Amino acid sequence: MGAGAKIGGVIFLLIILAGVYYLYSIGTFATLLSTPISSIVNNPASYLGKQITVTGDLGDGDISGINWYGLYSTVGYVEVYINNESPYAIYDFGYNYTMTGLFTKTVGCSEFGIVSLGNCIGGFGSNTEIYYLNVTSVKPATP
Repeated sequence: MGAGAKIGGVIFLLIILAGVYYLYSIGTFATLLSTPISSIVNNPASYLGKQITVTGDLGDGDISGINWYGLYSTVGYVEVYINNESPYAIYDFGYNYTMTGLFTKTVGCSEFGIVSLGNCIGGFGSNTEIYYLNVTSVKPATP
């Protein structure tokens, strides 16, 4: 094998790697790298403190307040908190999004089917742990 063939092989490999990196950078593989919502629903504590990526259909979650949503799949949903400074500050319910962030928990008060943040006061409602994704990146998922 001559030197020209080796250089050609290296250039070909670099072109392939550049193509794969480009596809990764535009989110082509995001759905493949997503954590399944079913896994999070079945064992949320195992994801605490971890950076994860989740893909699902955007809808209302159980937490009342601005910037709280749910990412739904056929088996359940994950609560998500999205900062207003995201490049996708306007979201469309029913559309598929891929979101990345730190999975964490907080305390909420569940009363009359509505969950609000913070402990229950005066004996009304019940305190509950809320697991959620604190979103740092949002991309519309590819179909």
